Formats: sequence, structure tokens, C-alpha cells
Amino acid sequence: MNSLGPTYDDDDDVGIVDVENKCLVASYDSEEKKLNDRLKGKRAKGKGILDSMDDDIVSDSAKEGGGHNYFQAILTLCRSRPYTVGMTLIVALVFICGGKLFGKNDSDLDFSHVDNIQELELSLGKIHHWCINGDDSSCSCEDPLVPQSGSGREWHEKFNLNKHDAEDFAEQVSPGNQDMVILGDDVVAMMNAQITKDTTQKLKKQKIIRKFKSTFSRDDGGSMDAVPLGIEGDRATNVLWRIRNGELPDELRPKIFWVMIGLRDIRTTGCSSEVTSMSIIRLVEEIQIKRPGSKIVLNGIMPSAGKNGFAPQAWHTSMKVNVQLRKFSENHDNVFYFDLSKFFLEFNGKKAPTVSSELYDSDEMLNPAGFEFLYERKRKKRSV
Repeated sequence: MNSLGPTYDDDDDVGIVDVENKCLVASYDSEEKKLNDRLKGKRAKGKGILDSMDDDIVSDSAKEGGGHNYFQAILTLCRSRPYTVGMTLIVALVFICGGKLFGKNDSDLDFSHVDNIQELELSLGKIHHWCINGDDSSCSCEDPLVPQSGSGREWHEKFNLNKHDAEDFAEQVSPGNQDMVILGDDVVAMMNAQITKDTTQKLKKQKIIRKFKSTFSRDDGGSMDAVPLGIEGDRATNVLWRIRNGELPDELRPKIFWVMIGLRDIRTTGCSSEVTSMSIIRLVEEIQIKRPGSKIVLNGIMPSAGKNGFAPQAWHTSMKVNVQLRKFSENHDNVFYFDLSKFFLEFNGKKAPTVSSELYDSDEMLNPAGFEFLYERKRKKRSV
């Protein structure tokens, strides 16, 4: 079992990565209690009736209760505070459309015990819906189990640069010091040395790269060696294609594969939590095939915001994927889950938390301070 703890140091409340002892702590006692107290306070005050249903995302007991628990929740809320007829109708429509009132269980499929690609393939026909909107036609999701190349010359140029970085890392860093390979999308792409044309972005990226090197390069004073392999806009199936087509040379055998992927599956293509979860787990299976016994850290999809496209539903869907990833890690050897989401959120009196203005510079991207925070939490007391 690769659970998230609890294990704490007396003088430290940050996440600990200790893969040798199968201990990955990303649960923070004091901060988690504050977060829960805030959420409970908001629910107790009746701020957003839909917020009171969030436990469906994080609680198995809520899922087991089926429609009865949801119906009882509505009754309790109505007794404690009268809502307008309009709000009641909205809630009723949400529940009816979801099938909750009639006992239909549309909870996500459980992938926590999937052990091979064949089991994932059998689950394809059981997906409740492919799209984040609850249908099968409003998104551009493709088969989550099939590798997909990116499109356009620019994408292939970045892929070739990644291959070059992977080969250089494997050649220049001795096998015993190949600590980590970080695979992913936009966030990981900001860590590598690929040039960007935008001047403002270039200056920001230079700071992010300098800090990465000072943390993850022994030649630059860091305590470990790591290489970031990311491409902006990539989905999990793109990363799957990349590692099957040269981004994982034979000589590259790190102690840890750190996977940061999934946000683009949700925000860009509008894939449901089930499809996104399957896609990430498929990637894990491929890494395990190519590097049996390797340790894999699944970084929870980080918070995002925004009002356009699929953005409004993205964080809610991301949390559901994160639950799946955590359960999967708990049931598989050498797979670990790491999540700093609570530190990237802030509460400012609104119905729902927003991304931290101190650590983000947009609805979905960390600023240099955010990257520094992420680096330190990855590095902090790791054992490799």
C-alpha cells in the first residue's frame, strides 16, 4: 500500500518524498485542518448549495450512500435555511439529470485495482460519459489508451529537443545519479531550457530554469540530478507517444519518474474525469513495462481557474481525477501520489477558492515563486 502517510517531522509541515521507504507525504496536518474548517464554515453558512455536495468527490462513504444520502442532504439544508424556489428547482434539475434521485449510480468507474492494459481496455465500454459536460459529443477526446503524436512542426521540434535533452542527461549523468525524470505538459515545459519567443515569458522562464538547475543539478549546486521533459499543451496520450518514440532512451533509467499531466486533457479537449484518469493510468502502465520496478510519482493535477471554454468545470473534474490517482497509488507497489493543491488555493470570501495570486500569474500557470515552492517541496527531505 502506498498511502499518503501520515508521517511528519516535528520541525516540518511540508510534503516529504521518501520513495525508498515507500513513504510519500503530501498531507499537511495544520494546513489541511484549516482548509477543512474553512470549507465546513462555508457549508454551515449555506454559501452555495452545490458546494455542500463536494464530499462526493473525496468521500467513499458519500458515494456508497447513493441517491438517498443526497436527498437527505437537501432536506436538511431546506430545514436549516429556506431557499428560494428558483434555487430549489436548479438543485432538483441537477440531481435529476445526474440520476441521483432515482437511485442511478453515475459515480466514476474505479480504476484503483487495474493492473494491466487489458483491464483498462475492458473499462472503455463502461465509461459513463467522455466529455466534461456529461455527454459524449461536446469534447474532442480520443481513445485514452492509444498513443497520440502532437501536430505541427513546432510540436515535433520540441519533441526532438526533448529527445536530445533525455539523451544528454543519460550520457552525462552516471546511472547512480539519475535521480528523476519529470514528464508532463506546460508546467514541466517551463522547467526546461527550450527557448520561447515571447519576451516577458522568456524572462520569467529564465528565473524558473535557474532555480530548477540550482535545485535539480549537482553541477549547479543542487542535491540531486533531474531532467524535465515537457511540451506545452500535451495530453497524457501525447506523453505516452513521446516515451514510445525516443524520449526514453535505453540509457535513461532514473530512480523516479515524476508525472505531471492531465490538465490539458480536461481544459483543452474537455475530457471527463474517467477518460482523463484512464489516460494517465495507461501512461503509468507503459512506464512500468519499459522500466519494470521503477518508482513513479503521480503529481495531482494542480488547481486552475477561468471562465472560458471548459475552464469553469476544470478544477472540479481535476479533483475527481486526483482521487482516482491517489486510490490507484495506494493499491500499486512503486506508485506514489503527491499533491500540493491546498497550498495553491486561496479563500477570499467567494463561494469557491481561487488560485493563489502569490503563486500563479494566470488561471493555470505558476509564476517563478510558485515554481520555487514546487521545487522545494519536491526536493524536501527526499530519499533516493
